[in-house]
Amino acid sequence: YALCSLIVYYQIYNTDLRTQMSICSLINSINQFRTTHVQITIFVLELTSLIAFWVLNRYNKRMIMRVIGMSLKARYQLDENARSLRTILPTIIMHTICFFIPNVVALLLFLILSPSKPQVVVID
Repeated sequence: YALCSLIVYYQIYNTDLRTQMSICSLINSINQFRTTHVQITIFVLELTSLIAFWVLNRYNKRMIMRVIGMSLKARYQLDENARSLRTILPTIIMHTICFFIPNVVALLLFLILSPSKPQVVVID
């Protein structure tokens, strides 16, 4: 997430605020590349975190099945790992619903529609 934050801060400080225009969307032909770059970075980070959670969960479940012959310390550690993953599962589900799925939809819509001109709306 640090990489994504750095990219967002770089894009904010790289924006020319001297030009005045009202736009309906945050994406126009001027900032199209930067916005797409940030969306792809966020998508990759979200996908990586989901895969890491899934791998850790599967690993802990397999290790719990092989609990015979393990020391008490190792069994306790496995139990704590499984409990901590179960504890953060609702957070991961909500994060996926609120951030990952909308980001995928927005990225796909943007790549399909890909505006060629900025669409300016003047609001008086």
